[in-house]
Amino acid sequence: MNDTKPTATDSVSKLSERKLLASTQLMSFLLLAVMAVPLILGRVYTSDDLGEFHLPLRDFYARQLAAGESFAWLPSLYGGFYVTGEGQTGRLPSPALVALPDAASWDGVRSGSAP
Repeated sequence: MNDTKPTATDSVSKLSERKLLASTQLMSFLLLAVMAVPLILGRVYTSDDLGEFHLPLRDFYARQLAAGESFAWLPSLYGGFYVTGEGQTGRLPSPALVALPDAASWDGVRSGSAP
């Protein structure tokens, strides 16, 4: 059997570990809370590549699916953009075709925005 008794440094070490864990959890929660503000307000981040590339692609894709038209070419982005050849969108696999068939679901994205 191990008859070693806990020392004062063991309890200090456990206390500092608990403080580190608690502060890490608090900072993580605060970071996520700040990032969730637009979600809570019913808005969407529209800065950087999200607003200039991904949201217009999603809107175009949803509208084309709702109209039953091809979504291979987007004429309004960059003077014409071959969407099917773009690797980030992943629009041709069948799960993507089932996920966003309703263009009306993107009305909030078109009307609301966040800085």
